[in-house]
Amino acid sequence: MDAFYGQYGSDDPKLPPSDSDKRSKQMFASEFMRDLANGEGVPMHTIGGMGAISDADAGDGLLVVNSTWDPKQEPEANKEKRHQGYMGQAKEAYKSFNRYINRKDWIVVPYREDDIQIWELSVEYEANGEAIYAMMASGVVCGHTADDIASNYLDNNKATRMRWDKDMRDIGDLEMVTTQGDIRLGVMYTVVKAPFPLADREFVNVQWSYSKKSEKNPHDRDWTLIARHTTHPKRPIVSDPVRATSMSGIKLEVLAPERVEDSLLNVDRVNVIIFGWVRPNGNVPPRVITLFKTNLADRIALLRKQAPFIGD
Repeated sequence: MDAFYGQYGSDDPKLPPSDSDKRSKQMFASEFMRDLANGEGVPMHTIGGMGAISDADAGDGLLVVNSTWDPKQEPEANKEKRHQGYMGQAKEAYKSFNRYINRKDWIVVPYREDDIQIWELSVEYEANGEAIYAMMASGVVCGHTADDIASNYLDNNKATRMRWDKDMRDIGDLEMVTTQGDIRLGVMYTVVKAPFPLADREFVNVQWSYSKKSEKNPHDRDWTLIARHTTHPKRPIVSDPVRATSMSGIKLEVLAPERVEDSLLNVDRVNVIIFGWVRPNGNVPPRVITLFKTNLADRIALLRKQAPFIGD
């Protein structure tokens, strides 16, 4: 673990983080593990005021972003405060994700593959008139382990990610915050293609993941992956691409392998649930909204076609 902190916990690999920084990250992991073991929701850690519509909006004002930021000149106390903010945002996003997927007002959306289910929520509006669109999709994927799927979604290398994610223009890691056992937390950015005449959208997200050994397949793991908008000094806001805000989550639930007919082979199976809401920051034509509605289901359909996995 000390080797990890030496590599990622400080911008200078020779400079270890303070004891308080280590303790806060260990507490972050232990709180998650305690609540997961007890079957409880993650406690709310409010960093800022809660948004009127989205309860995953707390803590946007982590720092003032500017293009002259020098990581080697950032005081240790500032970095610790940022990291604590990111950890608080991850906890809030996890609780919000579970609350969203268990809502009772999801509306079924028709999709071309009957065994992939897709839903939407009625469009919600903030006080300033900004719209929030929320979608969810679910389907079983055969031939891939949950570990395979998770590793590809956590791959923020542009060269390999763009081999299978055709919506991506750019992607990269900004900072690794902590890894504790089966929990990983970092900050990353993506630039996503937008249909004409819209400008491309950029997202800067806290990216959190948790995995545990599956009870249905001892060779695989169940996963939860959460991404939620934030800010980071390495990625200042610019006019193009347009900075949008969102939250997304993926649950990978391992199913018992299925025996192939007339064969001794077992096929890995994973139930994939993908959720996402987006605040696009600007007027969006109806045809683009229609594309967004099917985007999550399209990703599940793409997983089914990839054999072996394109990212391998």
